[in-house]
Amino acid sequence: MNVVCPCCRHSFSELYFKLGMPSQCPGCGKRFDMQRDHVIELGNTGWQITCTDFLRLLRDSMTAEEVESYIAEPLGLRARPVPGGWIFFNPEDDSFYDPQVVHSMMQMNPGLQGRIYRYAMDRWR
Repeated sequence: MNVVCPCCRHSFSELYFKLGMPSQCPGCGKRFDMQRDHVIELGNTGWQITCTDFLRLLRDSMTAEEVESYIAEPLGLRARPVPGGWIFFNPEDDSFYDPQVVHSMMQMNPGLQGRIYRYAMDRWR
């Protein structure tokens, strides 16, 4: 998709699923949280799910456990509920993963990405 920097108005391409995540403008180098109002053109989004929507799924008590179960096996991570969402960790070495990092890992796995996308669309339609 094409986005515009709110600082310098430089336009550049970014992956759709990074909506809601920090982005760095290649024009001025400043970082900003990329929101929908920074998008000029979406383009083909496929099964990509934004970080904002992914976090929404994890914060919603009706969807959080299901989404966590989808992530656990393919990524080798486990999760624990914490106030406002989940924290992910690797049970082999107890390393922790920020949900934004888990979101990026999920987006790089087409099968998992499609499964969570379809689940979200079934719940939100």
